Amino acid sequence: MVNNKARAEGSICKAYLIQEVGYFASYYFEPDIQSRWTRRRPAGKCTTRYLNDAEFNAAKLHVLINCDEVQDFVR
Repeated sequence: MVNNKARAEGSICKAYLIQEVGYFASYYFEPDIQSRWTRRRPAGKCTTRYLNDAEFNAAKLHVLINCDEVQDFVR
């Protein structure tokens, strides 16, 4: 992240300070706000799972029922 090759020390110091300020400020965020340091990561090996037709239709229906744009058409 060194932009100025002639003054690399200043660029490295500036990048470090920006990172530290972000880390310090993240302590004052609400708990539900994600930041670079509070982002959750998967805890195990990732696997692929395909939905069958019934599961896919149930998921699609759930999304449509809870979508604000579709509420005018729901009876």
